[in-house]
Amino acid sequence: ASETPGPAAFWLAVKAAPPPLSPSNPVASTPNKGSVILNWVASPASDLRAGLSHYVVQSTFDDGQTFSTVSSQFSTASGLVTGLQAGLRYKFRVAASSSSGISEWSSLSNALSTPATPENMQIVELSSSSVRLRWDASPNPQLIKYRIEFRKAGETFDTKLLDVRGNDFTISVTGISSGDQAEIKVTGGPVDGDYDDFPATLIFGMAAAPTASVTSLRALTATNNTLKIAFNGISGLAAGEDVHTEYIVDIMDSEGRTRSNSRIPHANEIQATLVDLQAAEPYLIKVTTANGAGVSQSTSLLNVTIPKVVLPPINASVVSTTAQSVTLRINNHP
Repeated sequence: ASETPGPAAFWLAVKAAPPPLSPSNPVASTPNKGSVILNWVASPASDLRAGLSHYVVQSTFDDGQTFSTVSSQFSTASGLVTGLQAGLRYKFRVAASSSSGISEWSSLSNALSTPATPENMQIVELSSSSVRLRWDASPNPQLIKYRIEFRKAGETFDTKLLDVRGNDFTISVTGISSGDQAEIKVTGGPVDGDYDDFPATLIFGMAAAPTASVTSLRALTATNNTLKIAFNGISGLAAGEDVHTEYIVDIMDSEGRTRSNSRIPHANEIQATLVDLQAAEPYLIKVTTANGAGVSQSTSLLNVTIPKVVLPPINASVVSTTAQSVTLRINNHP
């Protein structure tokens, strides 16, 4: 008997493709708010034919102690890196990725700082001798410094504060008259680097003591020892003035004595409730405009008397009666 030969066995040795070679020479440039442009030398063309699919970019702001992946979607050897924090000095490295794996990382790029421009900078207090500034706090306040400069409009900037950290500062100013136009410039940068070229600026009028008074001062209601008034705030305030303008409301009795005093922040239309007033007593309501530079000499006046409310008796009882009359005892409110 003869044996039937079985199927032939074939063995095919397949060698897996190695990961792509590393890209090289990353260069960061063109810093902007939260972003930079990154360019690098691509992996060799042979790797592209072998299936390289994309590049991965990582950033560090502590000289390589820690890294964060900022993008893994670059298909060419350049791109806009976004999502960076303001005011930090970043370095970058790049790796190539394919179906066979990821390459070695490139060397680190040059260091580049993202702008530390203060966000939403505003004046919170303003007088003829000082300015208080505030802006949004940085998520890394210990890593960012600021330089604050001041000048009368059209003149040279004078540095008031240098290498300060935080987001709330008061600077003193001299040689500026009330009503002058002035400018503040705040520039940021990393604490271990130079200031950037992206300052925040404010142009505003220095505070002068107000001269205008409120208008349309009137009583809305006057009941139960309470007076509700309304008036219109002054108009035409310069930039920054609305945050420090307020209204002083004095309640004066018939003998000219101030019974109470309150301060109300500026608004275009204002209502206020005055309490603890005596019924049937005449009062003079005086409203004066004030700011950090002084108090207006002009006031608005309103004469008013709180009406006396007559309440019904608490109860009544019959004391005696006759054919012609009834005697009652009435208990009134105190």
